[in-house]
Amino acid sequence: GMTIASAAMTSALDLKNASTFSALGLSVSNTGPDTSMSGDFGITSGSPSGSSFAISGANHVADSEASQAMLDIQSAYNDGISRPSTSNLAGDLAGVTLFPGVYSSGGAAISQSITLTFDAGGVSSSVFIIKIGGAFSTAATSNMVLANGAQAKNIFWLVGGAVGFATRAHAVGTFISVGALSLGDGATINGRTLSFAALNLYNNVLSGAVSASAQAVIDAAQAAAAQAAAAQAVIDAANA
Repeated sequence: GMTIASAAMTSALDLKNASTFSALGLSVSNTGPDTSMSGDFGITSGSPSGSSFAISGANHVADSEASQAMLDIQSAYNDGISRPSTSNLAGDLAGVTLFPGVYSSGGAAISQSITLTFDAGGVSSSVFIIKIGGAFSTAATSNMVLANGAQAKNIFWLVGGAVGFATRAHAVGTFISVGALSLGDGATINGRTLSFAALNLYNNVLSGAVSASAQAVIDAAQAAAAQAAAAQAVIDAANA
């Protein structure tokens, strides 16, 4: 496949409070019994329509947390859009390998029919930012692959149009869309689906995001471990 190299390193976008959300939308619909998400959920107006779904984190329905998350993705989107592009993208990303950097399609739409690979080159902190001025769509059963240390949490898609994932497609990264963001039956995302407009779910598994409550447990455990290590160092010094 085609390889697109990008030399310049870029830093991750700061999602702030939105980082704990698997899904966020101005409006949300869900079809089918099998939609689930690892993080928090937010809708900024009204309540979700359609079938109920499983939320591991908090359910923020037209509350201040959902509104704040929407403001936070706006600032992250603006930050990403303002970053200088290091490479251009066009057409179908079928069989393409992307390396860390900032990619732009200009105002054009982008599609993906077969496997797209993200290659971090062995540097797991490497960041990928993909700016698509038009729509982004994937084909049924299309796949995105993380290679050589690439992490979904360091991949950011900023889409000026609508986003559409077809049936059983798999995608990676945080998707922030100005237009509607729609997932086909059984599509899966390792990352986040964050829409300034409608979010349409359909038997989807959204993994990767860690809810605010779960993150608090992790933070407390890490703090306790650090305290224990410090206490052990004092004991070791005393016994030396």
